[in-house]
Amino acid sequence: MISAAGIKVYSYLNITAVADFFMEIKLGGHGKVTLRGYLARMPDIRRLQEEAVRITVQEDGDNREQVLFRGIIQSVHTFVENGVCQVMCPAAGFPWKQESRS
Repeated sequence: MISAAGIKVYSYLNITAVADFFMEIKLGGHGKVTLRGYLARMPDIRRLQEEAVRITVQEDGDNREQVLFRGIIQSVHTFVENGVCQVMCPAAGFPWKQESRS
């Protein structure tokens, strides 16, 4: 099981914490991610068109990060709720291939 506390998002958005995260990956297809996160500040939306994103997870008791997703942000919706800046953004990944074992 992966907890939201262990998920880190690397992008221009500067997401400080993940609130909701949904990932769909199908063999031979593009992975899809939709996430809602908290922002340190409101970003310049014009800069985000086709911005790259990398999402990693750190398991409890382990300092290493494992990459969950790499892709391109498709759209960005920012809003303020109870004085907290938030973002919702879907992203499309690169085609996923099952690794062959020798």
